[in-house]
Amino acid sequence: MCCILSSMNNMDVKEFVNQMLDYWENNITNIFRRQKDILVADAVLELFRRRMNIENFNKKALYIMIREMTGSNTQHITRVVNQMKRYYVSMMHEFSKAGSIDTSNTGSIF
Repeated sequence: MCCILSSMNNMDVKEFVNQMLDYWENNITNIFRRQKDILVADAVLELFRRRMNIENFNKKALYIMIREMTGSNTQHITRVVNQMKRYYVSMMHEFSKAGSIDTSNTGSIF
């Protein structure tokens, strides 16, 4: 995963993030059923949307931002982020092979 990202140029990374956000916007409620999970996932996506305006990208600061946005505890945030990470890895592989991600409302990419 790290090697794929490092081999992409800036434009590819921007395009991947934009397509990833489109995928999640279309599928977040298919993947997460509980409202509090959806809130955490949406907060993570909001950080991606605001990535140009965030100065501190360390894990602790990002978790604090998500906690402030959702009221969730760290364990809950970690659980949702780990689930999103599995989708991220699949999306990264799809993007590296095809040059795009199927962002349609699929229900699941697994």
